[in-house]
Amino acid sequence: MLVVVGGLSRRPRVVGEQIAVRDVLDLTVTVDHNFVDGAPATRFGADLRRRLESPATEVGLEAGP
Repeated sequence: MLVVVGGLSRRPRVVGEQIAVRDVLDLTVTVDHNFVDGAPATRFGADLRRRLESPATEVGLEAGP
């Protein structure tokens, strides 16, 4: 598996019910399907995205009530 970090750019994204400009990081993930099936690779990509979008929850720093 190869993960390549691309550039950071500002792009419009939907945040709640509004469009806002956000920083977006381009990542490219390459998987050799001779060694890894598509389903685990897809789960890895979804988990990586979730962790990158909400890093505070990964270390227990989420906002309390």
